[in-house]
Amino acid sequence: MHTMRLIRLFKDVCGLTMRHDSTVTVTSSDPHFATPAVKAMMQRKNRLMRSGRTDEANVLAARLHKVIVREEYYLAAQTEHKKKR
Repeated sequence: MHTMRLIRLFKDVCGLTMRHDSTVTVTSSDPHFATPAVKAMMQRKNRLMRSGRTDEANVLAARLHKVIVREEYYLAAQTEHKKKR
């Protein structure tokens, strides 16, 4: 259920469709906000930057920031809810 929420959030914020032909690896050493959707966005941003398409990369970076902030807010709310129990 958590994964589906993240996919919907990713699509809503980014307006992008996920590509199924790429692979994203999430490890235990990644930050907690580094979901597969976030890592895919980061990879795309890096590809754009390397190819010199910095304007597009900057737009994607702003979208990425929104996704990360929303995820941080969601996790903080969950933590606060658990503390009240």
